[in-house]
Amino acid sequence: MIGKRTLEACLICGLALPCAADSLARKPDADLVLPEIVVTPSRSSRDIQSEPSTAYRLSGSEAEARGARTMPAAIGGVPSVMVQKTAYGQASPFLRGFTGFRTLGMVDGVRLNNSVFRDGPNQYWSTVDPLSIRDYELVMGPASVMYGSDAVGGVLNALTIEPPDYDGAPAWERKILYRGATAERSNVGRLQLGGRPSEQLGFVAGVSLKDFGDLRGGQDVGRQEHTGYDEHDFDGKVNYRASENSLFTLAHQSVRQKDAWRTHRTVYGIDWEGLSSGDDKVHSYDQARDLTYARYLAGELAGPIHNIGLTLSRHRQGEDLY
Repeated sequence: MIGKRTLEACLICGLALPCAADSLARKPDADLVLPEIVVTPSRSSRDIQSEPSTAYRLSGSEAEARGARTMPAAIGGVPSVMVQKTAYGQASPFLRGFTGFRTLGMVDGVRLNNSVFRDGPNQYWSTVDPLSIRDYELVMGPASVMYGSDAVGGVLNALTIEPPDYDGAPAWERKILYRGATAERSNVGRLQLGGRPSEQLGFVAGVSLKDFGDLRGGQDVGRQEHTGYDEHDFDGKVNYRASENSLFTLAHQSVRQKDAWRTHRTVYGIDWEGLSSGDDKVHSYDQARDLTYARYLAGELAGPIHNIGLTLSRHRQGEDLY
C-alpha cells in the first residue's frame, strides 16, 4: 500500500487579469478576439507564440470525442509525445523522451506528482478523469527552474470544467453522456450539472461511471483476459465572485479504479514476436485519488502588489497491489 497526504500553500504575484480599460475602450457591439495563451505551465500569462518552449493547448471536448480513456491518451497525438500503456488503466506519457517522475502533471495548477512516484512508466496520470477536463495546457522541454527536477521532459496542466458564464440571467447546463464499445464490452457514462444562479455564484458537478471489459483483439489474438477494469469518479467546483476583481474557488475531485491488471506480468499475457508472458497469477491494482483545493485570486490591488493568488490544497493518493 502506497499513500501520500500533502498540504500545499503558494503565493503567486504578477498573475495577469483582463484590463478593464481595454474593455471600456472598445465598442459595445465589437467582437473581441483574444490571443491563445498558456497560463499555469509557465507561471504567467503569455501569448502562445511568445512562449520560448513548444506549447500546446488541447481541448478536452476533442479528446472526449476521440474516446480517450485516460489523460495520457488525450495528449497521445501531440508531436514528441509517446504514450506507453503497460495496461489499459495504466498509461504513462513520454515527453521529449522522459516519463515517470521526470515529467510533471498538474490539475488546475496543483501538483499531481509526489515523492513516491517511481522511476520509469507509472499509472498515476491515469487517475485523472478526462471527462472532467476542459482544456490541457502542455509545455514541452525542461521546466525544472520553475518546478523542480520532476519537470525535465515537460509540464502538463489539466484545467477542469468551469461553471457556465453569466449572461444577464441565471444560466444552467446539463450533460448526459454515454459511450459503449463492443470490442472491449465497455460502458462509459457521465452526468453533469452546472449553474450560474447569479453573477457572483456558479457551480458545476459531475459523476463518471466506467465499466471496461476485456479487449478483443484481431483474428490471431482473440479475447485478452484481465484487460478490463472498473472506475467511478466525482468532481465538483464552486466559484464565488465577491467583487469585480476577486474570485474564490472551492473544488474537489475523487477517482477510484478497481481491479486494473498489469496483464503482461501474469500468465494471461500474450506471446508476441518473441516476447513471453509473466508468471504471476494475479497482478492487479486498486487506485484511489482525492484532491480538494481552495483558491483566492484578486487583481487591480492598490500598493506594490497588483495581483495576488493563494491556493491551499490537500492531495491524497493511494494504491493497493494484489
